[in-house]
Amino acid sequence: MVSPPEPVTLPRLTQQPVRAYAGSVRFRSLRKRRPGQPQPQAQGGMEVGQQAGANGVAGGPRSTYSCRFLVIRLPEQTTDICVYVNVPFDEYEERGDEAGLAAEEALATALLAKIVELFEVKDWGLFG
Repeated sequence: MVSPPEPVTLPRLTQQPVRAYAGSVRFRSLRKRRPGQPQPQAQGGMEVGQQAGANGVAGGPRSTYSCRFLVIRLPEQTTDICVYVNVPFDEYEERGDEAGLAAEEALATALLAKIVELFEVKDWGLFG
């Protein structure tokens, strides 16, 4: 966890009791093969780049992401709204483009801040 969830105020949701939290995490996941990329050659029953994990399941090449998140809890509607903004690191790291990655991270932060600022429910009837 890069920054744990912190309470945020949604200025346009003041009529209903609302709790909202924002934070960020960094995670790794199996890398997807891009269109046109060759299939890795198998060696001993596993693809190139795979390693057996502690549970014996083969892994593979990993991608790193950062994720800004916002969770909006609407208790009277028994609903949670989750917003995620992911920034993939691979394309920037492959090019050695630290400035580009920093710009994407700043954009993700600004986008989530704008959602916090402008989020509103126009039709509460949507929740039944």
